[in-house]
Amino acid sequence: MLEKSDRLFVVFSGWNNRAIIALCRFFYKNKYCFCVVAKDESDYILKTKYRKYVGYIRKSRILTPDDFISVIKAVRGNRKEIVICPTSEYLNTFVLNHAEEFSKYCVVPLVSKNLYDKVTNKASFLEFIQSHGICIPSTVAPAECSLPFVAKPINNVVDGRSLYPHIIENVAGLERFYATENEVDFFFEEYICGDSFYLCFYIDENKNYTCFWQKNLVQQSGGKSVVVAKVVDFNDELLEMKVFSALVGAGFHGVGMIEFKERDQQYYAIEMNPRFWGPLQLAIDCNSSIVESFCLFEVSKNRRKVLEGGYLWSGGVLSELLKLRSLKLYSISFIGVLICMLKYKDVYFRKDSLRIFVAEFSTMFLKR
Repeated sequence: MLEKSDRLFVVFSGWNNRAIIALCRFFYKNKYCFCVVAKDESDYILKTKYRKYVGYIRKSRILTPDDFISVIKAVRGNRKEIVICPTSEYLNTFVLNHAEEFSKYCVVPLVSKNLYDKVTNKASFLEFIQSHGICIPSTVAPAECSLPFVAKPINNVVDGRSLYPHIIENVAGLERFYATENEVDFFFEEYICGDSFYLCFYIDENKNYTCFWQKNLVQQSGGKSVVVAKVVDFNDELLEMKVFSALVGAGFHGVGMIEFKERDQQYYAIEMNPRFWGPLQLAIDCNSSIVESFCLFEVSKNRRKVLEGGYLWSGGVLSELLKLRSLKLYSISFIGVLICMLKYKDVYFRKDSLRIFVAEFSTMFLKR
């Protein structure tokens, strides 16, 4: 087994900023060697304590194979192993498209491209998970169903463009969808009105896994970022068993998150992200062993009790309110949201990232 000092974790910044900050905190606190590749001179990471761990600032936001290899050579030093952290769909897809070439220079802790595509793309994941006895939302025809419903991309990336789900709540929203998207790239399903949960996990190559559940309390409009969440005890052991039986049986390993919606005590799989997710800080704050297991390449033998706790991104809450957008509240009142904002520790309102917190709020009010 490699010593800690022999392995360098490389974090490409510029996407999924809150997860990247959370990873940096974990690496720093637990004395793992890590290096950040900033997207440019304006990268958020340069406003944090971890700016001194920036080993490379990219000249272009568009990655090419030659640029990627140059970055790895520049940050390697005398490390025996370079590990790329799977922090975004863009990065993961890029490295998998060049996996054979990049494997000469670094470790990419992802499954094969075929399996990755199966679980990350919305349509193929739902077909896969349904085949293992897990409920999914019903498909619908836009012309024949009542509002709201969801338009989901069949594949996450089409012709180099990332596609995202659209929650169609009214006729105006449907018209906007048709004006901006190509219908053939999407499929349509019922909108599940109910609570939202994330099953967060790590599976190692020996088929062991560690996981915890979070309940999402507040989400930005249009199904965007979760801004308030909390750890929950989840008692449906059969559902959990089905999920991991399906993933392990397919040969999946690595980090991942699956969203479920609950309606009438029935849980519906919504999507899977085979990468680190936005509210990753909650996994670290609640004492989960997910990130530690990722670093060890095996489920940690140090099985710790997951602690109660919550997650807050107050900048994400305020930005929606200032734009006069409606926050999606799951089983919580607006007074409850305010209590959470007083109770939970903000992802950026911490000593190591206070400049980001100030910059976010300053930018929002200057734009008013």
